[in-house]
Amino acid sequence: MLQPGFRDETANELKTVALVPVTPLERLNQTGFKFRSRTVCVPVHTRSIHAELTLKRKTNGGPYNDGYADNLSVVLRVPAVVSP
Repeated sequence: MLQPGFRDETANELKTVALVPVTPLERLNQTGFKFRSRTVCVPVHTRSIHAELTLKRKTNGGPYNDGYADNLSVVLRVPAVVSP
């Protein structure tokens, strides 16, 4: 799970965003990737962003601890200006 956290100048967490994990059913029990994304506004007073990827093996998930991720990013964009 990719979980970016927005922090203020003293590293206090302002907001956390999590992406929904991909399930085996979505992958038809095959190894593969499924696209995930979220769009959120950066909270006021944000001074840093901490992004953390966590991959967890299910209980009784077999002898392997294998998780896959590709093309991870946190993209900041200037919001569009709405004219009156």
